[in-house]
Amino acid sequence: PHPKVLKTALGAAEYVPFEKVGSTWEAVQELKRQGVKVVGVETTSRSIPLWNCSFFEQNDDGNANENDEENNDIRRVAFIFGNEMIGVDTQCLEACDELISLPTHGVKNSLN
Repeated sequence: PHPKVLKTALGAAEYVPFEKVGSTWEAVQELKRQGVKVVGVETTSRSIPLWNCSFFEQNDDGNANENDEENNDIRRVAFIFGNEMIGVDTQCLEACDELISLPTHGVKNSLN
């Protein structure tokens, strides 16, 4: 990882697998080919609040089905974050399976 990431991560980077790719667009396309649900984190007209998203299917009792060990069915989700100035690239947003926002209280309307 980039030295700034290593400094910010405070030692956690060694526990998180990563792969460097040419662009975010390439990463989104590869994740989708692998069957990973791609969620863009950005404030747009299509975005829904975090608490209304469908990262995981729900069971009949309404609880999230994050890991169904009996069927070895683990839901894989990737979150795409943009930078502070321009956010997530438009092409990447269009390729996302879902768009969510992180609403906040106060002066700013979102963390993203």
